[in-house]
Amino acid sequence: MKTVYLHGLPGSGTELAMTRLPNLTVVNRAQRSFADLAKALPKSELHLVGFSMGAPAALRLAALCPGQVVRVTIVSPIAPRSMGGDVPPFATGGGLLSKVMPGVAQAKRIIAAEPDFFSDPSTRSALKQALKDGLGPLKPITEREIAAYEKPWEKVLDQIRCQVSIWRGEADPFTTAQSVTALSRSLPYAEVNWLRRCGHYGALAEVMNALARLPDLR
Repeated sequence: MKTVYLHGLPGSGTELAMTRLPNLTVVNRAQRSFADLAKALPKSELHLVGFSMGAPAALRLAALCPGQVVRVTIVSPIAPRSMGGDVPPFATGGGLLSKVMPGVAQAKRIIAAEPDFFSDPSTRSALKQALKDGLGPLKPITEREIAAYEKPWEKVLDQIRCQVSIWRGEADPFTTAQSVTALSRSLPYAEVNWLRRCGHYGALAEVMNALARLPDLR
């Protein structure tokens, strides 16, 4: 079983540098549709790991590839709007500053929400690069998935037949416990795990620490 990562900003997977698994296979999300994205997946049994905006993508792919995707892990997931979810504010870039220096304002907001986690300069650097990529040259990919998110997509959840492990930090300012609980109840086989004192990105680091200890991870 191959583990494949779907990053938080559809345009950039640089955030993996914050974790113990910086070299996971990253899905190239530069596809015209999720059907095309499914065709571009590695041809083997898959464990999909989706973070933030990558969670909806992972769930859609699990529904499209029921025989191939055998496990899904979603971290700090963005639930459908009908369940109280919303696109995190850092995923959208607006204003003159964002056009000249993409990701700068968004990085400040994220770091302010998780000061302890981002106390390491290398972690802050990885965040800033991910935002710079996803809101800069790769912004069209991010915008395409945001547009897909805005359309109702909750009906795909009932089609997912593999186990889905959901992880949320209790200090996450960009998701709510209610939306994550609603998401879990809409999945046939799901479990929710709560991480104390973790925020949006801190939860990602914790889950990757746990996955790194799995003997079959590849």
